[in-house]
Amino acid sequence: AFGLLMFGFGILVSLFPFHTWAPLGYGAAPSSAAMLHAGVLKKFGLYGLVQVAVPLLPEGGTQWAGLLAWLALCNILIIGLVTVAQRDLKQMIGYASVMHMGYCFLGVACLSLLGAGGVVLLMVAHGLTVALLFMLATAIHHRTQTFNMEEIGGLVTKAPVLAAFFLTAILASIGLPGPGLANFWGELTIFMAVYNHAAWMVVPAVLGVIISAIYGLRAVARIFYGPPTEAFAKASEGRPIHDLGWGERTPAIILLAVLIFIGVWPKSISTSLNETLETVYPAREVATPDGRVAELLAPRD
Repeated sequence: AFGLLMFGFGILVSLFPFHTWAPLGYGAAPSSAAMLHAGVLKKFGLYGLVQVAVPLLPEGGTQWAGLLAWLALCNILIIGLVTVAQRDLKQMIGYASVMHMGYCFLGVACLSLLGAGGVVLLMVAHGLTVALLFMLATAIHHRTQTFNMEEIGGLVTKAPVLAAFFLTAILASIGLPGPGLANFWGELTIFMAVYNHAAWMVVPAVLGVIISAIYGLRAVARIFYGPPTEAFAKASEGRPIHDLGWGERTPAIILLAVLIFIGVWPKSISTSLNETLETVYPAREVATPDGRVAELLAPRD
């Protein structure tokens, strides 16, 4: 039964190898729909795993935790490398969203209160971040008439506020600790939970952070700090490019403010979160009295 729930919820949350629909769908859908699904609706699958599957079927969880952890690493590493290869900004954000779901699945596979807490914290942070990125991608498209990053360059001179928001959103997506962004605490908590069960798995998980930095910072460099391309110059002929107006700045400020608030004061949600999770994870070690999770996650000779 746990396996059916794992794959059922996994399809919704884009668990490898059932992920292919998500980035293509986000690329084709209006940005508002992509923001809603990637930022909110997708999280219902993770909620089902954390609040239903693991607490109700703990023994089934111990049997499937190993496979879930390996598939989570595929989300992080394989899809991460696919994200690096993207040239379309919207597709890149879509693949990046799928990649970061791997960290959430890895936290679920720990079958622990610490892992579940990290998953929920990262869910909130990721939802805010991906919504902000899709919104900013639309703002870039409105000004350049393209999502192709190779056809854009030097946008920072025309829209410095847009550049600042986009860079901050990318830093949040990477999971860097500054400037006080919530994603860092979610990933750090998951890394701690993984270390408690299978320390070696922290290495590929951290490698995923490096991959995120590669595609994220490269996108910033190409779009805002690269030399203006002929296609970009042609698109902006006779149509001056303006920076973000207040109609666009206001939702961006709200999303970013919540990210920074949680990042600076993670206890604002972690305290009540732990109290809630303790009711459904009363004694998680009871489900793994002989260390079966660590054994399942450990590499085999």
